[in-house]
Amino acid sequence: MANQAEVLNQTMPYVAAFNEPGEPAIDLNGDGEGDLLYQNTSTGQFAYVWLDAGQGAAYGSNASSIQSLPSGYSIVAMGDLAGNGLTDLVLSNSSNAILFLMSNGDGTFTSVAGPNVPAGFRIVGAGDINGDGYADLVFENDTTHQVQYWLMNGTASTAIHTLNFPSGWYVMGIDDLWGNGRADLVWSHGANGVYVTEINDDYSLNQASTGASYGQGWRFVGSGDVNGDGYADLIFENDTTHQIEYWLMDGATRKSYLDLSLPSGYEVALVNRLSGGTVSLLLTSNARDTYVWQNDGHGNFSSSTISAFPASSAGTYYANYPSGWNIVSSTPAQP
Repeated sequence: MANQAEVLNQTMPYVAAFNEPGEPAIDLNGDGEGDLLYQNTSTGQFAYVWLDAGQGAAYGSNASSIQSLPSGYSIVAMGDLAGNGLTDLVLSNSSNAILFLMSNGDGTFTSVAGPNVPAGFRIVGAGDINGDGYADLVFENDTTHQVQYWLMNGTASTAIHTLNFPSGWYVMGIDDLWGNGRADLVWSHGANGVYVTEINDDYSLNQASTGASYGQGWRFVGSGDVNGDGYADLIFENDTTHQIEYWLMDGATRKSYLDLSLPSGYEVALVNRLSGGTVSLLLTSNARDTYVWQNDGHGNFSSSTISAFPASSAGTYYANYPSGWNIVSSTPAQP
């Protein structure tokens, strides 16, 4: 199995950079606290809520808003494309056109047209691959078994690199597992094994197996630094046993893991650094409520419910988000 990782090989550069490691996955106003983003693909709308230290919705005229997306577009990725500490939104449509909504930090966004998604590829997500402070875009082609990453500077790509990968593999996560300020690619395959690719300064590759696999019934739900050691960790969920399992990582090495039981009826909707230096979990249920598992910085969680969907009056919030809306996750889309 370990030899399969060696099949990954970088093919050629050309022209192509997400949130800086340590920043929240979603921070729309640049205050260093994670925020909440919803999307309704039926109505073509999105909503944001600035969270206050992860404990509840912030108050003020710009602290939340429901806005319309350009016709036919939906949010497919997020990251700090401009390198200014603000999360920008990457949109796409059925014609594979890309549109950037660049965050101005005050609840408004500037729309910038981008190129098309390459034929046969889909946007997986974003992450700062080369450590220059700008989020980069990652694409995957499940037919040709290739991944492309575009190095970005704002809305412009400065280089494009392509990787080949074995049939049945896919990019499961994009995060900084080595703690060096650069996002790595986390892979999985049908046997649920987990491999990690580190992309060096010269774009050569370090590839390694974690030597671990997640069991049947488990799925990947996100990544981030759980215990405050500066290395991104991996988080899985089992919908049958209602548990999460987090792997504490040091590069491709799984140092330890821990299983925790979720409240009955809840599942992980978002992994984000809501406050402090470690990631917390936002949970939801069929009742479409929001429930925060706040990390104490050491992988211990305390829980609280929050009202966090914009109501009609500024600074007021519903406890349950409406039918048709979904919480937007920063986790890469699975094939």
